[in-house]
Amino acid sequence: MAPYLLVGFLLAGIMHVLVPKTMVQRYMGNNTFSSVLYASLLGIPLPLCSCGVLPTGIAFRKQGASPGATVSFLISTPQTGIDSMIATYSLLGLPYAIARPIIAFVSGIGGGMLTNIFREPEKPKPQFTLNLPKPPCDKNCGCEQSIPKKQTKIRAIFQYAYIDFIQDIGKWILIGLVLATAVALAIPDDFFTSISTNPLVHIAFVLLLSVPIYTCATGSIPVAAALLLKGISPGAALVFLMAGPATSIASITVLLQTVGKRITLLYVLSIVIAAVSFGLLIDFVLPQHWFSIEQLPHIHAHNEFSWFEYASTAILFASIAFSFIRKKMSKS
Repeated sequence: MAPYLLVGFLLAGIMHVLVPKTMVQRYMGNNTFSSVLYASLLGIPLPLCSCGVLPTGIAFRKQGASPGATVSFLISTPQTGIDSMIATYSLLGLPYAIARPIIAFVSGIGGGMLTNIFREPEKPKPQFTLNLPKPPCDKNCGCEQSIPKKQTKIRAIFQYAYIDFIQDIGKWILIGLVLATAVALAIPDDFFTSISTNPLVHIAFVLLLSVPIYTCATGSIPVAAALLLKGISPGAALVFLMAGPATSIASITVLLQTVGKRITLLYVLSIVIAAVSFGLLIDFVLPQHWFSIEQLPHIHAHNEFSWFEYASTAILFASIAFSFIRKKMSKS
């Protein structure tokens, strides 16, 4: 995964620096289908995991985003990102890499529209305007006249890609790798098939496991690969990739306190319905060989790695270690 992760982090840094933050807020203000559509579409490539998307989504809600657009953004964004798309391709193959953003997009729209239909009526807000003088622009105000130099933008891209972003998700990548190793070593190869060959049982098992716990979109990839090698159905693996990053006890608790019980219930219900539906679609409708990772070259490569892959791994873990040290030093 290391070379693909490094490329994904770089693309995440480019998006973070070059994509205007106002683009997300501009299209999320109305209780319409287009608002939900834009929120889901814009949330897919953003490099935000569940822990990062919560304050962002709540901030959008407080700034005037509609409940449907907020839920759409909260559902679609943590399921995937530009970095996890590339990492998914590296470890699970092209079909999963294509399916994840499509499913995130569709489930975000479904959850947003469900929220728009069943949301609580909003109280009308008093209409008033304030004619305040426009403050003068300075180099830190972020307005259009303040354009950073090219060198500053390049530095900001690498700063976010290999320090700030890794500082946010590095721990979860390591946890995902440890969990994947534990699954690979502790669970027999025929564990899931010995329990049941029915994909419905596998989907139910994974759903109960993935909804309360937290895994980031990238950290969930090696765990899903390990589960697939242990005999779990491809649809159940997809449920883990979808519900794991999108929900957790922590995110549900925060949403209950900020957006209310009804919107939180619609949020969780939308994710569960979409995860099960797409899991069943993969297991019972689509060709199974599309989602088999047994034929992927890296599965049987063992220790046949190139110097480039070793170097990428060293750079990745050095970046993670540096981000941890930097975070600890900033707190002290």
